[in-house]
Amino acid sequence: MKTMINKVKSLLAILCLVPVLIACEDVNWGDPNANNGVNDGTDKSGYGSNIALADVTEASMEGQLQTAMSYLVDIRMHKYQYQRSLTIDVFAGYFSQTHNYDGRQPTTYYYPNNPFIRGIGGESTKLYAVVVPAILYGTSFGRSDLAAIGKILYAYSMQCMTDAMGPVAYHDMKVLKEKYPIYYSSSEETYDSIFADLQSAVDTLMKYQPSVSQLMKVEGKEKGSPCNWEWQRWIKFANSIQLRMAITMSNVKPDKAREIAERVVNHEIGVLEEDDADIAFSAEENLQIYPTGEQGQNHPLFVIANSWNDIRLGATLENILKRYDHPLLQHYFLKNGLGGTPSMQDHIYDRRTNAIAAPKGTQYVGIRQGVMLRTRSSTKENPYLAYSSLSLETVASKMSFPWIKVAEVLFCRAEGALRGWNMGGTAQEFYEAGIRRGFSDIGEVGQYFSYKEKTSVNKVNYVDYFDQDNNIEGRVNVGVKWEDSDDNELKLEKIITQKWIANFPMGLEAWTNFRRTGYPRMFPVKINLWTVGRVDDEIQLRRIPHDEAPTLSEDLENYNTYTLPKCEGGINEGGNPLWWDISASWTKGPDGLVIPKNNL
Repeated sequence: MKTMINKVKSLLAILCLVPVLIACEDVNWGDPNANNGVNDGTDKSGYGSNIALADVTEASMEGQLQTAMSYLVDIRMHKYQYQRSLTIDVFAGYFSQTHNYDGRQPTTYYYPNNPFIRGIGGESTKLYAVVVPAILYGTSFGRSDLAAIGKILYAYSMQCMTDAMGPVAYHDMKVLKEKYPIYYSSSEETYDSIFADLQSAVDTLMKYQPSVSQLMKVEGKEKGSPCNWEWQRWIKFANSIQLRMAITMSNVKPDKAREIAERVVNHEIGVLEEDDADIAFSAEENLQIYPTGEQGQNHPLFVIANSWNDIRLGATLENILKRYDHPLLQHYFLKNGLGGTPSMQDHIYDRRTNAIAAPKGTQYVGIRQGVMLRTRSSTKENPYLAYSSLSLETVASKMSFPWIKVAEVLFCRAEGALRGWNMGGTAQEFYEAGIRRGFSDIGEVGQYFSYKEKTSVNKVNYVDYFDQDNNIEGRVNVGVKWEDSDDNELKLEKIITQKWIANFPMGLEAWTNFRRTGYPRMFPVKINLWTVGRVDDEIQLRRIPHDEAPTLSEDLENYNTYTLPKCEGGINEGGNPLWWDISASWTKGPDGLVIPKNNL
């Protein structure tokens, strides 16, 4: 794994390729507290080695921000695989791995030797290098809108990072600091900094109001750009991130969370929303980028699942969708043996009898978290390769890369209203609108009307056709229909469960909501080999640990006062809750199931 110092060195290597620079060996962003944050080329404080204002152009900043948007959710296939599909998407219950990577990862719950556990921690290195010039120098060119957009992109990335890992080097990475000591802000401090940057960006855009032609140079001229060349949508993006964060911290900072949520929802521009709560389809799109349809430019999940055969449907997602009879299952997934490369298209064989347990094309079937994985050689050696893969048609050409969805924002407002906040409507109104929007996103809005009236679930249990030892009863038993007579905890379970479905494939938010509320009720980890800081099978992983201290001699020379990040509780381990996570106070019933208790 890369140490922090190596990450920053890789940033500087990237900067050498960016045309705004005069010379790679003369790079220094300067001390942000000196000269009002503008580097005159004389500062040698350790924030790099010299990029001055003269080295930056307006055109380069516009081009770099356009590049940054493709890194916000890194769509390079291997990057997406390591940062999302093999880690947080598994912890969220959406997917599971199919094989053990030649013995390197015998189960998804394996640490410290899991080669992929760094997850989203590797996402930022290319992004920061291309947003920092605009943040530091956009205003100097009379383009404060560029600084604002840069702040929004940086804040979004850091929100993802801190919710996955806890403390982050928020301020030092913002100036590309390359030498120790590296200062890590606590995740609570990071939240405060993100709120400040996002509010600053909103205020700037309200005043500057960039033109369509200016935003085309940032977003690109292709139809379907993330914010449709509208400065108002950049504000909605910033406000929606703040609403997401306010909801995330609502259990631990309820008063502050309420103040922020009410401010952004009732702002002049507001947050992402449906245009009219009485219609089934909203004209307002999710904030997302789209696959081009060209070779190599489809959604990374298309290749990860169907060419590399590395992931399949997760058992928790399979069972919950079956219990609700939700069309997302058929929309995004295939029945067993119909996906992947031809050699993986096979029946599922029972491991004890070698008899066919599930004939090809008969079952939607996922893989449980924590099952012992086998090699990728063949379906006879590893029947998990024949489990449900992603739909070739849907994922290859229609699946977008969402940053934040309208449905998520609607569910956030539902939870806020449940907590008594002024969200501009009732919890029921926003809950039902969120469900409707989720159905609209997959083109199945006609099924919404009967779906929202479901008062019970199908009593479907999970069956592992290869290994019956992994079978387990379904966990989710709450209906869909909003019932005023339900207590608030049950109402919250309904909100989060439906939000978890609608947010697919956004694994980080799904995982975050599970960690902070205990919902939806996911299957426990089957085999837990997380040996450093034991992770509870039911409560599950609470954070992705940071890298250890540097080991290379040249890094140790600069080690100075650097220490591992000061994590909540002082422990840099996967079982240690983040600051907004109250799972340490939850109880378990006689059956061992977690009993969440949220501060409603």
